[in-house]
Amino acid sequence: MDVVFDLGAAVPHIIAFAVLAGIVAMMYLSGSRRSLSNVDYDRVTRPVALNRWAARRALLLPLGALANALWAGLGRPSEGALALVLVVTGMVVCTWIIVGSRRFYRPR
Repeated sequence: MDVVFDLGAAVPHIIAFAVLAGIVAMMYLSGSRRSLSNVDYDRVTRPVALNRWAARRALLLPLGALANALWAGLGRPSEGALALVLVVTGMVVCTWIIVGSRRFYRPR
């Protein structure tokens, strides 16, 4: 049984991977800049550590897009199912970052 990879079906997911990987790289390298809109940076004690911590969690998004590219290239599920998986993963990662960022806040 020969496995044929359809690059045309995988291209949108490869583009999504590149865009998301670029965003994660910018988050990781942002230093003490305010790169997360849902975080009160006035209360954060270590903004560099927070941005790097969040970027490591957000790395799941480009990896998910890459997995979707491989899955779509093999001709498995529909595009809608792959998009749904990426959206749900994004929601989980964003919630994880929002809840976990509280550990970088200084006590009141």
